[in-house]
Amino acid sequence: MATYKRGILGRFSGKVGTVVGATWRGISVMRAVPSEVRNPRTPKQQAQRERFQLMSRLLRLTRPFIQAGFEIRSSDAFTAANAMMSYNVRFGVKGEYPGQTPDWPNVRFAMGSLQGTDAGGSSIGFDAESSEAVFTWADNSGQNNALSSDLAMLMLFNPDKEQAVFDLAAAAREAGTAMLRIPPAYAGDTLHAWIAFRRAEDSDERISSDSLYLGTLSFGSNNSGNEGSGEIPGSGENGNDDSDETSDTGDTGN
Repeated sequence: MATYKRGILGRFSGKVGTVVGATWRGISVMRAVPSEVRNPRTPKQQAQRERFQLMSRLLRLTRPFIQAGFEIRSSDAFTAANAMMSYNVRFGVKGEYPGQTPDWPNVRFAMGSLQGTDAGGSSIGFDAESSEAVFTWADNSGQNNALSSDLAMLMLFNPDKEQAVFDLAAAAREAGTAMLRIPPAYAGDTLHAWIAFRRAEDSDERISSDSLYLGTLSFGSNNSGNEGSGEIPGSGENGNDDSDETSDTGDTGN
């Protein structure tokens, strides 16, 4: 794909010969007409489509967290959604087609240059009295570019309900702990937990850390696990069109 300011014909859209013109994020782009695919349903292509569908659905369910969590510069020619899809389609899925599932410990909901927290000092627990998840982490303010005022971003994902709950500004890094309310309807379900950090709202920097997987939490239990599994169907009663902002990940296998 090429970008241009003023070609011999100026801006154009649609197909002209062997090229297609369009405008993307205010930029004039031109790309070659794709060649005909002789066998569009090879096992490798179908496996890639299944991975793409899994992550597209996860993106739709957690989009606000992803938009805050993926560090994107104004000069970047992609969006937070593009970055999330690109990484997780490659590294966030396990198993063989058909029947691949999210590889929860390797799924990223945030990526950036901000210092995160150490896995050894972080945990997820359950407070039975308040029915809230308790996130704890080591205050590493001053380590590299970590500030005490950085905001902790917390998320719980429920594969059974295909829902997520999150807080994009749960507490300052220096607090070392924060709580996240769990909906009563999640009783008996296994939840997956992540934590990430971002600069405070009054900062001139718009940077974030990589998300850290904290393990699983069984709602109604004081015990949490280190790993879990779940499946997000490619479509269902809550399904929507997931094509927006994710078209840069193709159907061909890696």
